[in-house]
Amino acid sequence: TFDGQAGGGADAAVQTAVDAVGGVDGVGGDEAAVATAPASVAVPVPSYDDVQYQDTESAAEMWKTGAMGVVALGALAGLGFFGHKMFKSQAPKVQQAMQDRQFANASQQRLNDFLSQLRNQPTADLSAKNLGGGQDEGFCYVVDALSFNERLVAVDFSKNAIGPVGAQQLAQALSSNTALKNLVLDTNNIGDEGVAAHATSLAGGSQVKTLGLGSNGIGDAGINALAEMLKSNTVIESIELNSNSIEDVAGLCEAIRVTTSLKRLNLSDNYIEDGQSLASALKENASIEELVLSGNSLGDEGVIAVCEALKQRQGANLKVLELANVSISPEAMGAISDLVSACSTLETLNLSMNEWGDGGAFKLGTALENAKNLVNLDCSAASLEAPGAMALASGLK
Repeated sequence: TFDGQAGGGADAAVQTAVDAVGGVDGVGGDEAAVATAPASVAVPVPSYDDVQYQDTESAAEMWKTGAMGVVALGALAGLGFFGHKMFKSQAPKVQQAMQDRQFANASQQRLNDFLSQLRNQPTADLSAKNLGGGQDEGFCYVVDALSFNERLVAVDFSKNAIGPVGAQQLAQALSSNTALKNLVLDTNNIGDEGVAAHATSLAGGSQVKTLGLGSNGIGDAGINALAEMLKSNTVIESIELNSNSIEDVAGLCEAIRVTTSLKRLNLSDNYIEDGQSLASALKENASIEELVLSGNSLGDEGVIAVCEALKQRQGANLKVLELANVSISPEAMGAISDLVSACSTLETLNLSMNEWGDGGAFKLGTALENAKNLVNLDCSAASLEAPGAMALASGLK
């Protein structure tokens, strides 16, 4: 409503409104419009300041919305950049995890293949398969196949870095195995502890005849455990103990005296100096046919004692004698030659890497005339000259 104080500007506004609707009840004109217009009709007229304020407020809202949009876009761009950087930093780890999983699956399949070989084949060569190391988990998994196994008769586990844990697991599996005959464990790390576990299992109902334990870090404690086993075992025929750390052979000598099944004993490349004790035990043994003592510091005295003992054995059929690199001189060649003459069953004689020279060759040459079964003779690196070589050749005719 207008109270008559609004002035000319208000009257003009009213007139414009009346003209726009064509008057009221057919009555035209300014007076009629004013006279007939209902008192309750209000036409607000915004002021310039109000319009300017509303425009300013709308612009502010638009700027605010735009700014928020820019911030949102920036945040999205930042997240994308951060995600990209994060993916690049984590990608190698993800790839490594995938590779590890694939490797684990391949390793498991590989172990299962080995397990199948042990269960289904009469012989298995699992040498150098990297089964040991750490806690010997791979080897422990595989050797369970030997428990109650009635098919496998020979297995080679050499060069696998098997430690005492794996050796103990193997010994436990063998305690319920009566089929295995040949077991090769050369070049591992089973040590005295692992050998002791095997000795216990072999002392029972084991049927193992050939046992390879070369290069396993076995010392005096380990050889003593094996010696106790040999006293009661009547099956085992061959033991390879080369390249270990054996010095004291007192316990082993006791076993040599009483064993009746052992035919081959390899003690090469250890630290044995006590040839006298070995000689005393060998004199009472009639079963050993192959004796390998190369690479020990026996010297003339020890070698002479051993050869005399072997010559005196009753009913013995010595076939192989290896005395390479045992620090002998021409002095010991007399006892060796006497043994060669007396032992008609000798097939292999290794005297290499000893400086017995022509003096020893003359003695041995005469003995070779009676060695009708000798087929392998190694005299390399023996400081021979032409006369000594001719003496040997003459004996071999």
